[in-house]
Amino acid sequence: MHTVSFLLLPGFSLLDVSGALAVFETANALAEVTANSRGYAVRLLAALEGAIVSSSGIPLTAEALPTRFNGTTHTLVIAGPPRAEPGAGEPAQRLLEWLARNQRHIHRGAAFGKAASLLLQDAAVAAARQALAKGRARHPIQAELEPAAGPASGGGWASIASDSGIEVALSWVEQDHGRALAEAVAARMLEPRSRRYGPRGYRSALIERPCGDERIAQLHLWIRKHLREKLTVSRLAAQSLMSTRSFARFYGEATGSTPARGVEQIRLDAACRLIETSVRPLKAIAAQCGYGSSEVMRRAFVRNLKMTPAEYRRRYAIAAIRPKKGQLPARRLDSS
Repeated sequence: MHTVSFLLLPGFSLLDVSGALAVFETANALAEVTANSRGYAVRLLAALEGAIVSSSGIPLTAEALPTRFNGTTHTLVIAGPPRAEPGAGEPAQRLLEWLARNQRHIHRGAAFGKAASLLLQDAAVAAARQALAKGRARHPIQAELEPAAGPASGGGWASIASDSGIEVALSWVEQDHGRALAEAVAARMLEPRSRRYGPRGYRSALIERPCGDERIAQLHLWIRKHLREKLTVSRLAAQSLMSTRSFARFYGEATGSTPARGVEQIRLDAACRLIETSVRPLKAIAAQCGYGSSEVMRRAFVRNLKMTPAEYRRRYAIAAIRPKKGQLPARRLDSS
């Protein structure tokens, strides 16, 4: 089992840490139903044991740094404030000394936020001076610190830009278990979704690239929450506090589309996302998205995407992970 340790600095970005933690949790859940039994053991560490407060004010409880890591299959994530520099004094010095002692046990690592990158750079300088004084080759911790544009390389460090915790964690899952499992994990993640992994099927421009008018954005959000209901132009107009004629003109000028077409795109967008990321029967998805029947949904898919929902599922849904011998999958992906 691979150990992933998160070294939390006060003011760390909760979004980055929670996103990466969710990736490893999902990977472990999938590992339980596959032939791959190698999961991840996750630890939260800090200079001192206790609650470490994130940049959003929400604390996470961490254990004190162990004196030494055991073994060599460790991944270390140093998570710090997005902009602030690490605090000076004894705690920072203690972290530098700890990194120097344990760097040979760390297989790969990442620094989330400016403070973490600065701490890692200070550790690299200290390690280089120590190695030079002893006549040794440069330490592994001197690996380049670069933004993770692609999968993080094994055996090195990457300086991770904001909101990329999910991406780097998925790249590590790909290194350890292959692209298929990384894609499967990404497909089961909630928002924010990965930009490099997971399904890339149909997305409505009304959702992906909303117009600048806040009234339209709020209306589309309301439509997504009421897809099961009958969404006539008159009801949309009432929701927008306009007459039917004024609303139709306002909507067309703001979106370049008709209200009916807007509802159709949002409904299709919701159906596609559910088909890609769940194993629910198509009939249930049709009902959830407000189609009168699975046949009505099928006609909408053929009209807009030139394929049936079943064909869309076979093309864009993440392939079922092969279960362990003797264990059956919950349901076939193309069931209707």
